[in-house]
Amino acid sequence: MPEPIDRRTILRTSGLALASAPLAGCVGGIGGGSGGGGGSDLEEPMDLTEEDFDDPTGYENTFNNWNWYDGFASYAQEQLPKDFEDLDTVNVSGYASPTEWYSKIQAGNHDIDNIGGTANFTYRSIQNDLLQAVPLDRMPNVQENVPDQYMSFVEEWFTDDEGNQYALPQSRGVNPALGYSQNVFDEPPSSWDVLWDDEYEGQIIIQDRPNVAVQIAARYTGQDWRDPDDFEDIKEALLQQKPLVKTYWTEYSSAMQQFINESAVVGTQTMGRLYSARFQNDAPHVNWTVPDEGSTFFADQFIIPTNAPHPIISAYYMNWAAAKGNAIKLFTTMGYLPAIGGVDSQLEKEGVSQEKRDFVNWQQKGGERLDFLAPLDDEVRERYSEIWTEVKAA
Repeated sequence: MPEPIDRRTILRTSGLALASAPLAGCVGGIGGGSGGGGGSDLEEPMDLTEEDFDDPTGYENTFNNWNWYDGFASYAQEQLPKDFEDLDTVNVSGYASPTEWYSKIQAGNHDIDNIGGTANFTYRSIQNDLLQAVPLDRMPNVQENVPDQYMSFVEEWFTDDEGNQYALPQSRGVNPALGYSQNVFDEPPSSWDVLWDDEYEGQIIIQDRPNVAVQIAARYTGQDWRDPDDFEDIKEALLQQKPLVKTYWTEYSSAMQQFINESAVVGTQTMGRLYSARFQNDAPHVNWTVPDEGSTFFADQFIIPTNAPHPIISAYYMNWAAAKGNAIKLFTTMGYLPAIGGVDSQLEKEGVSQEKRDFVNWQQKGGERLDFLAPLDDEVRERYSEIWTEVKAA
């Protein structure tokens, strides 16, 4: 088991720095084929050299992909066999909560090759020796296209004391974003206190996740969400809010639909799903903002679990996904920004309108008020979970 990650204090990073980081890189993906240096001796991702990634070989003919970005996963399912000539089968599974994949890899009896992880669960997986190290420094597309800002998250949270790295940033976005209907609000709501406003009773929806609901309550009560000093105050605020809430949602698509049909007029959702609601589901009334009290941005990751049955194609997939031409499909299929540089110019090349690009430019929505959604300390995470369980049961 790797030693626990050194929890150095992470610096708050503005959305402007992340959104504007310039980085040039290649656009295309990588092709399949024979050749390269590894051959059939390849057993784990760390066996791979940069030459292997340039000319992939020695990979398995099946790939089992768990990723909750279902649009991107479907794209990969179709495209990967075209780019890797010896890959016959790509299986895709989605999930609603990270606990689904975490429980599987924790049990040890699984058939998962690659997971789209989240910071808290990726961090816990590393601590519990549930992930394989990956050679990010030998992946050409990663070195070319992933900005230092995102690699710094890997170094801070997903690297052990021996320098082994376990995760590659896949996406970036805002969660919780404060979604709202422009048919109801003439101006963007300026505070999370709108979710405690009885004027909107029965029209408020909130994601059923402690790091969303409890975080918001911490901010609402004027506390540091990463290190609250009055958990009882947070719990009381959530109990006061509960009668106003239409639903605590778990399914992203159903929550998005409630914003579309305006059965919900205000609440939490991810930036990407709100983009999808407005532009891919003909709902021009849907918009979002970052309240004055702030919110968090995330950088989800690709990870390879221990005992993955096909780890070599899984590592090749990570490098493939970091090619600009592939990474940008995360946005064009689902409205989520990939964790690569030069996104705006790449979107322009894809014919994405200025209006759509502005919608996901979080600096225009209050990006200076965003913190990175870093893993919580164990004690804080446990208190979040306890409070949320008690509130839902009340």
